[in-house]
Amino acid sequence: QAYESDRRFAEGKSLSILDGVPIAVKDTLNVTGHTIYWGQSPLSQFDAFVRHAESDDILVRRFRELGAIIVGLTIMTEGGTTPGGFNSHFQGPVSPYSWNRFSGGSSAGSAVAVATGLVPVAIGFDSGGSVRLPSSMSGLHGLAASFAHCPFDYEIDSTLIKPGPIAASSADVAIAYAVMCRTELSHFYSKLYDGGVEGPPQAHLTNYEKIQDLSDVRIGIFPAYFNASDDHIRQRVYDAVAFLQRRGATIVPIKIPHLRASNLAHGLKILSEYAMAFDRAFHSNPSG
Repeated sequence: QAYESDRRFAEGKSLSILDGVPIAVKDTLNVTGHTIYWGQSPLSQFDAFVRHAESDDILVRRFRELGAIIVGLTIMTEGGTTPGGFNSHFQGPVSPYSWNRFSGGSSAGSAVAVATGLVPVAIGFDSGGSVRLPSSMSGLHGLAASFAHCPFDYEIDSTLIKPGPIAASSADVAIAYAVMCRTELSHFYSKLYDGGVEGPPQAHLTNYEKIQDLSDVRIGIFPAYFNASDDHIRQRVYDAVAFLQRRGATIVPIKIPHLRASNLAHGLKILSEYAMAFDRAFHSNPSG
């Protein structure tokens, strides 16, 4: 892949801003020629979630078509079921800043790969914080898209799981997000959204050179959420809000009702859906 990218640049025919850029992918999506373990031991005979990919997932294919170099898969917590990030089968990953601290999960390897400089962008998946947690614990930018906003082909028993980019800057996240979340009207998720008429709304940011100017952007913040934080955390949040205002953004205070009920509903949904998936796997292979 790198050789082909070099050749295109030498001929003045680079495919995109991502041509030659290495991209890592969480151990969830199909990458041609790789075995996907979903965080399970590669030595185990328990293969309920293990599969060998003979083609790229749509998300992987989109990056590859733009010339990005798909370097392979990153370690995740087994089954994506813990926010700690550590996978005992692989004895890692750990925090990029300390061998004695967790990396956050479940997209642990994707975040650590970016934080250690192995790749500038990695793809993660998130249902209860699996992109957001490892990104924040590694000092990165991570964006979990809304459910069904970014199309992907891997069939999974969840109404919560969605992909998202992890990168070292918000600009890199925006570029990766624009690639990942392009509407494909024939895809199941576009049909789920509005019958495949227009699909989910697209990212409105198109001119990345003028990202300094936020005069056309309205940003909603939920003050009660931030005000429940420790003083030093709250101050950093409002420093960031003031920074956005100086760039021209309009800040709109909002309220989010029924948070406790929403929190309980999320817990019930994620536990029920994961339980169904794992129960089916265990019953199909009781010796695993």
